[in-house]
Amino acid sequence: MLKYWQNLNIKKKILMPLIIISLLTGVLCFWFFYDMYKESEVNALVSKARALIIEAEAVREYTAKQSSIGIFRNDITNLEEVLYTVPIFSAMTVVKDKSKELEMDFKVPKFQPRNPDNEPDEYETEILKKLESSNEKEFWEIDEETNAVRFFRPIKLTDECLKCHGDPEKSAEYWGRTDGKDITGAKMEDWKVGEVHGAFELIMSMEPVNATVANKSLFIAVIFAIGVGVIIFLGIFISKNISEP
Repeated sequence: MLKYWQNLNIKKKILMPLIIISLLTGVLCFWFFYDMYKESEVNALVSKARALIIEAEAVREYTAKQSSIGIFRNDITNLEEVLYTVPIFSAMTVVKDKSKELEMDFKVPKFQPRNPDNEPDEYETEILKKLESSNEKEFWEIDEETNAVRFFRPIKLTDECLKCHGDPEKSAEYWGRTDGKDITGAKMEDWKVGEVHGAFELIMSMEPVNATVANKSLFIAVIFAIGVGVIIFLGIFISKNISEP
């Protein structure tokens, strides 16, 4: 290799390092900006998801406060009307409606779900276990298998949740029943305040992100290609003048 280099004329000795360094720098810069753009777009998606869930949690807290000060009638027996007084139902309704406008898929995976649609898949089961065993306020990552960003925020049980999910012995106090069931006819699970048994989940496709990043990266690639071309052209011009007597 050293002998090969020594045998090269001055023109090639100037051009070869210049071309190699220019191309290598261009490629590295391209990938740097590509990753930067992708990270920026993904973070924007996560921020939207976080804002939507925080809005839903605010609705949940406000509905709970209304219930605690007696805004709702005590003689409501119709199941549909009762649901509209349940804080978590209000929160879920808000997220469900607004997530469609933001082109997100909304789920509430949970253990022991009353709604079969909320049965967690294998991926969600692992995330729920992680949220149960930690104090993380949220979790998100890019699911390569589905090519989507999946955002999770744990649902912690509060006092008002226990009316439906608390001690079965209190079903008579809450609902006038002696069978340990709530107004919906579902068995009360004897859960406790602060426990995590489910999460809000928003699923956002990576396709728009990839398309945006591809367009920006193409623009950057053209700029770097022009820059590398100019450097090589100048290198040829200079090396020619230096190498000729």
